Amino acid sequence: MRKNKRDELRELNLSIRAYNSLRNMGINTLEDLSMYSKKQLYQFKGIGIVSLRKIEKGLDKKNMKMEAV
Repeated sequence: MRKNKRDELRELNLSIRAYNSLRNMGINTLEDLSMYSKKQLYQFKGIGIVSLRKIEKGLDKKNMKMEAV
């Protein structure tokens, strides 16, 4: 099975709290996630520095980036 931008968030191995926070905000795929900046994500309850690092690293592995804003 080929991986792509529609891959699910669970592949990032985030904490349950961070995962649920993203899902509650309507972020279900890596593609959805890439539409947000670090600053925007950091404002979500349940998303901290460690989660942001995992998100960045996971997106980088898929040759994706967060918004630059």
